[in-house]
Amino acid sequence: MSVYENDDEVEEVGIQIPKKRKWHMDSFVAPIDVDFRPKAPTSNENKKALENTHGYIADFFYENSISFNCARSDSYSKMMQAIVQYNDSSTFKPPSYIDLRVKILKKKEETSNWVDNFTVHWETYGVTIMTDWWTDGKGRTLINFLVNCPKGTVFLKSIDGSARIHNAELIYKMLKDVIEEVGEKNVIQICTDNASNYVLAGDWIMAESKIYWMPCAAHCVNLILGDVSKMHLVEETVKDAKQISFFIYNHKHMLHLMRKQTKGR
Repeated sequence: MSVYENDDEVEEVGIQIPKKRKWHMDSFVAPIDVDFRPKAPTSNENKKALENTHGYIADFFYENSISFNCARSDSYSKMMQAIVQYNDSSTFKPPSYIDLRVKILKKKEETSNWVDNFTVHWETYGVTIMTDWWTDGKGRTLINFLVNCPKGTVFLKSIDGSARIHNAELIYKMLKDVIEEVGEKNVIQICTDNASNYVLAGDWIMAESKIYWMPCAAHCVNLILGDVSKMHLVEETVKDAKQISFFIYNHKHMLHLMRKQTKGR
């Protein structure tokens, strides 16, 4: 990419101006190691992470109607190499033209067809929308939405709920969006944890529709066990168990012995 395209010398009032220099984008960014070659994943965990990453990159192509040929361009290759080197990782290999056009797209279609096998039954049997949340390594609160019917349970989507998890009004709006996505006529009930903000959001939904809200039984049991664990006798037992577990998993010989005695359980 040239900023200046004119290479001719310019003279004005007897003064000779030196030839203008060409500037390229490579002058402003760190050089890329052209000999860099990402290593293939060596574990199932890395393979799964690679598949997920390829899926997100493919979504970018699909949603923005980007030609698969762009994956063959030199700039695409440099961009991916720069990303890998910036994160100091040698396990990432970007999806190729064939991956985007055939392999990943086929998986998307297979997943879509698999989900369709469930959605056709939603109107007939009705569904329960279930929520679950967890915190990732970056401290973000991710909320998972699942749709359950007699045919089975389908993962709908996952969103970053860090700014909403403690706000009943935002949770209410979030649940309303999911209900509309599934189809209000198909939803019989929603199931969330028993926190006060979810209870309030559930009350608002029940007040304006025929949809019923119910607390998650597993969360209720977890709260009960949490209170039980605060009892002195139980608290001391749990503390001792944690120390034993920490000791075993930090000593390879003990860990091997435990797995041998428990037959890998």
